[in-house]
Amino acid sequence: MPAMFFPTVRPATPQWTGSGFITISRISTTSMGAGSLHSTTEDLFVWERAFHTPGAILTSPSLDAMTEYDYGIACGVMNNRTSIGHSGHVLGFVSETAYFPDEDVCVIFLLNQDRMPTANLYEDLPAIVFNEPYSLPQKIDRKAVSLTAEELGGIRRSLSVGFG
Repeated sequence: MPAMFFPTVRPATPQWTGSGFITISRISTTSMGAGSLHSTTEDLFVWERAFHTPGAILTSPSLDAMTEYDYGIACGVMNNRTSIGHSGHVLGFVSETAYFPDEDVCVIFLLNQDRMPTANLYEDLPAIVFNEPYSLPQKIDRKAVSLTAEELGGIRRSLSVGFG
């Protein structure tokens, strides 16, 4: 299935900051690529393979310039391996790609929520692929939060804004 663009609008959303709730006003994710690009890991894998094949999408000099100057991608070393990647994050969604050119390996993960600590996944998933030590995600110790009637009323109003 080809990637498609769907503009989306979300109502005001309460977000937990770790010490209290803040209300994020109506969010529009109509900017192309930043939240409106719908794809799958399979599609992204095909893209990654083509992107890193000189001449398939970009000329060799263009691909070299992108990786040399980090144009839209991040180049570096991860666990003693050269890596080229790109990440995305918009309220509620996380995506990461990491390509290891010397090994010709690509690791991709997509999350449809942003409440999971993902910092370690970016290094742990390639470690699994390369049979190296890794850590498993740890359970988040969620704690009950006491809200006043006024705070709770604000959240209810925020959730009832709708898409109008």
